[in-house]
Amino acid sequence: MSKRRDALKLGLAAAGVGLVSKVPNSEAIETTVDMTEVDVQKEIELLYEDWMTAATVHDDDWYKNNLADEFYYFSAGGGKATREEIIDIANLSGSSEYKLYEVTSRLYGEVVLSHGRYMGKGDFPADDPLVSPGMREKYGRGVELRFTGTWIKRDGRWQSLHLQTCEIG
Repeated sequence: MSKRRDALKLGLAAAGVGLVSKVPNSEAIETTVDMTEVDVQKEIELLYEDWMTAATVHDDDWYKNNLADEFYYFSAGGGKATREEIIDIANLSGSSEYKLYEVTSRLYGEVVLSHGRYMGKGDFPADDPLVSPGMREKYGRGVELRFTGTWIKRDGRWQSLHLQTCEIG
């Protein structure tokens, strides 16, 4: 586990937040106290890190637990997908790796708007509808992306409602 992730977990533990997730060696995040904007920032950052791990290991349960039923994704490659389509597509993907560089989150009641930057690299099959041929080539070398996401608090936990990515550069 990264030093950054350990530090985030310690900060959340100090705030009385229990970590919980379906990604190996972590848990889904469950709120046990009122959270400050700083706590939410840390929590959403951990969720994005878990998401990148789930994408790497093709963890359907993570998607089912952390993407809202009405989730919608718009990819940098021009594709779009619902939660169910994301789960199907994740199982098509070959090997991949992701590295989160930054996340900024703003809390608005029970909604969080977030944006950030990450690197994606991988071997995506020709029938992956979210990756255009041009993006497929770039992903093979590694591509930096920006994202904007919306999270909603339901039953004491955050679920992703929307994600949109675009290529940097």
